Amino acid sequence: MFRTIVAGTDGSRTAYRAVQGATQLARLCSARLHLVTAYLPSPDMALVGPMGAGLAAPEEHQVPADIVAMLESLDQEISAEGVDVTVHALAARAADAILDVADQQQADAIVLGNRGVQGSRPSVGGVPLNVLQHAHCAVLVLPTTLPLGADPPEP
Repeated sequence: MFRTIVAGTDGSRTAYRAVQGATQLARLCSARLHLVTAYLPSPDMALVGPMGAGLAAPEEHQVPADIVAMLESLDQEISAEGVDVTVHALAARAADAILDVADQQQADAIVLGNRGVQGSRPSVGGVPLNVLQHAHCAVLVLPTTLPLGADPPEP
């Protein structure tokens, strides 16, 4: 059904739940998974360079060390589950980074988590809503928000 899946993460616990869903879907479909995170460079960030293997970012920016560490950890975890994964760190706004990678990789699907809670009902945050409005492929928005007091395990 799906050959190429793109998933976005910001390293948060709720985003991790979306990554888990994307990983399961990729495994079920024998699809390649592209994991995307975005960052906005600032002069006071701790930086590493050059880019680690498998990380894609514009040459004029170095990827912050915490993002490299997060993506390397997810890469190892997802690969250990038997899923073909590539990680991307882009100096861009989140929705733009996800849509760009989806277009470049000719993705069949994008998997994201919803964000925020209004009252007792989950709501779709700005990034998923923007991706939903502009994607040229299927978009799966997973309910990743948690009820008050619920605390998922650390990724």
